[in-house]
Formats: sequence, C-alpha cells, structure tokens
Amino acid sequence: MDYQQIANSHNLRKYLKKLEKKLKDKKIIIYGAGEFFSYINKHYDLSKLNIIGISDKRFGIRQEGELYEGYKIIPPELIKKYSPECILVTVLKYFSLLYQLQYDKNFSGITHFEPLLVPNFAERIEAVVKLSPYNNWILNVLTASFYLTLNNNLWHYKAVLFKKFLIDKLNKISKRYKRIKKRLRGKQKIRVVFHVFDDARWKYQSLYDLLDKDDRFEPLIVLSRLYTDNIKRVQTIDELKNTYQFFKDKGMRVELGYDLKHDKYISLKKFKPDYVFYQLSFYCHPKHSPEYCSNFALTAYVPYYTSACVNETMPEMEFRTVLNRYYLADNYLREYYSSIMLNRGENIRVVGHPQLDFYYLNKDKYKNAEKKYVIYTPHHSIEKNSPIKLSTFLYNGEFILNYAQSHQEINWVFRPHPLLKKVLKTIWTDEEIEKYYNAWKEVGIYDTDGNYLDKFMQSCLLINDSGLIYEYFPTGQPIIQLINKNYAKFDKTNEEIIKNCCYKVHNQEELKEYLDLILVKKQDPMKGAREKMLRELNINNNFSAQNILNDIKQELEINE
Repeated sequence: MDYQQIANSHNLRKYLKKLEKKLKDKKIIIYGAGEFFSYINKHYDLSKLNIIGISDKRFGIRQEGELYEGYKIIPPELIKKYSPECILVTVLKYFSLLYQLQYDKNFSGITHFEPLLVPNFAERIEAVVKLSPYNNWILNVLTASFYLTLNNNLWHYKAVLFKKFLIDKLNKISKRYKRIKKRLRGKQKIRVVFHVFDDARWKYQSLYDLLDKDDRFEPLIVLSRLYTDNIKRVQTIDELKNTYQFFKDKGMRVELGYDLKHDKYISLKKFKPDYVFYQLSFYCHPKHSPEYCSNFALTAYVPYYTSACVNETMPEMEFRTVLNRYYLADNYLREYYSSIMLNRGENIRVVGHPQLDFYYLNKDKYKNAEKKYVIYTPHHSIEKNSPIKLSTFLYNGEFILNYAQSHQEINWVFRPHPLLKKVLKTIWTDEEIEKYYNAWKEVGIYDTDGNYLDKFMQSCLLINDSGLIYEYFPTGQPIIQLINKNYAKFDKTNEEIIKNCCYKVHNQEELKEYLDLILVKKQDPMKGAREKMLRELNINNNFSAQNILNDIKQELEINE
C-alpha cells in the first residue's frame, strides 16, 4: 500500500500544523499501532504534539511502559488511568474504528477523538451509505447530505449517528426474525443449512449428526467459495472440489453454493433454508450474509475457533449482532461480548462448543489410548500487517524442525494452519517452502485432516502458537505456548489457561528447556493446575450439540 500517496491525498502535512495549534498542550494518546502509523512516525514530525503514549488492541497489560516506535505503550484497559484529553486515531478506516470505540468500556467518558487522516468527501459518502439501514437510495442520499453538513469537529456525534443507523437496521432484522419464527412454529420439517467454506474449519459434525437423527430436521451443507479479492490465493477451485468430496465421502448431504461453470455465487435462498449456521463470520458473499438471509431464515453462528483472539472489527461486530443466535463456549466470552455488542448480547446463548463434543462422545474410546504424538501447530499470521500476530513460525519453525530431526524416537505431527503455506509465499521461495514441508514429512506426519481431535486424544504434548489452546485443553496433556509479544489479546478463558496451565515460551532457550523437561525427563509440573481448571470449566461433561438443539426446539416450540 502506498502510504505516501494516501498522506498526500489527505494533505497530511498541512493538517498536522492545524492539529498542533488545536491540540496545543493537551495530553494525547495515539490509538493505532499499525504499519500506517509506523510510516507516518518515520516520515512526519509529531514532536510538537504532546503525545504521552500509544495504544492498540494488540497491546496487553503486561506490555505497559514498554516502548513502541519511541512511544510508551498504554494498553487499552489502562487508558483512563492516564486521563488523556484527546485520542488521536492513526488508522486508515477512522469511522469503523470510532464506531467500535464507542462500545469499548475502556473509552467510556472520552469524547474527544481526532483522526490523523480527515476522511474526504467520497469516503464520508461511502461510510454513510454502507451503514445506512435504508434500501431506498433517495433516503441514503438525503441521510448522507445531512451527515456531510456536520463540520469536522463533530466526529463523536457522527459516530453516534452511525449508531442510530445500525439500531434502525437491527430493529428491522429483529422484526423479520419474529415473522420467520411464527411461520416455522408448527412446520413438519425444519431445513438447517450449514454455510461452509472448507473442511479444515468444519466444527459442526456433532450438531449435523444430531439433527440428522431427528425426523423434524433436515440438515444440509451448502459449500461456498471465500468472497475476497485474494480468492485465487486463499481458495482454489480444486480445493473447493476437494472439500465437496470430503463431505460426500462421509455420506453427508452437500450442495454447491458457488456455480463453477459460470464462476458466480448462488443465492442461499435457492436452498430454501429455515435456519442457517455459519462456519465463518467473514468472507461471506452479500447473498449469503446473515442480513440477507434474515429475509427468509433464522441465522446462527458458532465461532470455528472455539474461543481465541478477541475480534472487535466493525464487520465482525455487526455480523454477530444481526444474528438470531450467537452461540458461545463459556460465560467469560458472553460477559465480554455482551459489554461491546450493540444489542448487549441479547442473542447470545452459552452452550459449550460443538467441536469439543468429540471429547464427550469418545471419552471411553480413548480412555486407555497410548499418548504418543507430539503435535506442532504453527499459525499463519507471519505478515507484518496481520491484525492477530500469533505466529512465532519465522523464528521457531526451523528450531522445532531441527529438534524433531534430532529426536526421531518421538512420533511427531506437523499440523500447520491451512493458510500458512500460502502466506509463506510472500516471504519464502517455493523451493524453501517445499523443502521445509518435505522435511516434516520425512521426520513425522504432515497432518491436514479436518478431524484432528483424534490425534489430539492420542498425543502427549502440543507445541502451539495458534488459537487451538481451548480445543486441545480437554485432553489434559501439557501445552507449550509459543508467545509472540505483539499478539492480539486472547479472550479471558484462553488468557487464564495460558497464565495458569501452559508452559509459556518467549525464546528458543526456554523452548529447549521445556521440550527437554517434558519429552526427555518426562516431567510435567503443570499437570495439577490443568486438572483444576478442567474441573472448573467442565468442558469434558458438556454436550454442546444437544444444548443447541434444545434451544432451537424451545425457540420454535417443538415438543419432544
């Protein structure tokens, strides 16, 4: 991205001089520690602004006081402690972020926000039209015209106006759901469509199976293609066909929601769903989105990653809010998301997670199974502009491979995130990538199977920097968590597991120490802490699919 061109198009140098006068002597906290800020900090003079620190959602409390680009890190949770008089927002999509900050309790009471880039006329029009609840283009234009009469000092009130737009939209969608529920009550058979992109993130198997056994329900998988500008890089047609075959081989009902012949998306309405369950909260084509489907079906979502990094982006928050049901794994998550969602989490239900039903349904099968596999699960977030930054692969990947090569008496499993290989192409050559992946195939198992919990249950250790902590935890086996100090915040459940139950690794010296301790010396001092938290979370005694089915039946007044 050409940041210089963006800065020039917004006349940033002239605007900075205005900010220097306007914010003279005021205590300023910068919000937004991304690539754009790094570029601006390097090429523009910010020294005349009274900047007391920099904040970003990826900064954790443990990083308070450290320096980032020469500025003191102030985690969002501690912003009010510093009593800033202004938040200077240094991101490209200012309106989206401002909307999020309005519902973030860390910013309650702070009303002075300033953008480093003043949105131009076209950007303001685009922002209003996207957020407007009206289908009529005349109303959109009138709304945008009113909005543009506000002067540039009323940023906070513009965000309040956005809030009203979204509330109007949510009210309309809520009325649609009420009509649909009324229509479905008494219907002989409810068709439940699972909107799916790939088998690697397929976590609804227990729910599908339960619905398939019930005469009142008809489950169907509709396989779509990721809706993104980078479609050819992140999902090929062959991969789509392979996923289709994956479900066919399992004897499941599956149809394509993407027309391969004409290279276009098929409206979900064609499949006559009564309920739509989403695999992902992103990459949805508009004719597959919850807002569109709310015209003819109820919608629901279980995050495929059980509980992992907190995601507060505006599209993500809007997706969750317009659902009829947002199913979460535990009360920690409900408490957090209820505090920041526009509807205060009215659609949230805590049910556990269908992915973890595998442990509940197979606990007797693996009771005496040999614990033989050591599993390495590197994440894909290696790029500098990644909003998650979980990955430690670029500085731990070779080390772990070398350790595995020197300990071939151990059964190794290399299970990278499906996107890692594709993202690596932006950093490594094809030859380097193939050499690394082939080396793992020689030393152990290269695993891409969607049903990886089978190997989890037969493993003795997880080496992890991905969001799989919660999914592996029910095994009761040790976890080495590789820490990227710039990672985005985990949710509270995962933070507690990492803090109290994992072997936290920050460098290769610590990594070798813990590998030797667990694999060579056969010691596990964290075992008691894991057992205690497992009892508290009660993961292994929860049947999530049954909880979801019970909720659907109660909502639609389906009697046993």
